[in-house]
Amino acid sequence: MQIHKGKLKDLKEICRLYEVLFTNMAELQSDYIKVVPQDENFIKMVINDNNYDIFLAEENNTLLGFVIVQEMKTREYKCIVPHNYSYIIDIVVDTNSRSNGIGKLLLEEVKTWSKNRNLEYVELSVLSNNYRAIKLYENFGFNEYQKKYETSFINKKRWLSHLFLILVFSI
Repeated sequence: MQIHKGKLKDLKEICRLYEVLFTNMAELQSDYIKVVPQDENFIKMVINDNNYDIFLAEENNTLLGFVIVQEMKTREYKCIVPHNYSYIIDIVVDTNSRSNGIGKLLLEEVKTWSKNRNLEYVELSVLSNNYRAIKLYENFGFNEYQKKYETSFINKKRWLSHLFLILVFSI
C-alpha cells in the first residue's frame, strides 16, 4: 500500500471514487444528496493550491481511496478564540477495499500533514447516519463537538436526525 499526493494524471480515478462517495452519501441522505459527477476544476484546484492536499492510497497501481484536506483558520469574531486547523473535505475508500485499514492510513497522513504545518486540530463533518465512518473516526480519536440540525418548511418535511456531526481530533 502506498500513500502519495495526487497529481493531475490521477484525475480520472479520483472522479471514479467520487462517484462511490456520492452514491454512498445519497443512499444515506437521499433527500439531501444526489449522485453527480465531481467538478474536475475543484480537484485541479485542490492539487494546485498550497492550502489543500489530496492523498491517494494505491496498491498495484489501483486507486483504493483518497482524502482531501485543507488548512483553515477560524472566522474572525470577537467572541471566537482564533485557531489554525485542518479540515477534511472528503475521504473515501473504494467499496471493495473497506475494513482493510486504508481509512486509518489516510487519516494518519492527514495527522502528519497537519503537524508539519503546526495546525492545532483536525476537523471533519460526517452524515449522522454514516455509522461505519463515525466508528472509524472515533476509533482514531475524533470527538463530537457540534451537531447541525436542519428542517424544511417548504416541503413540510422534517429531518428525523441531524444531518451532520462535526468531529475534531486534537494533534
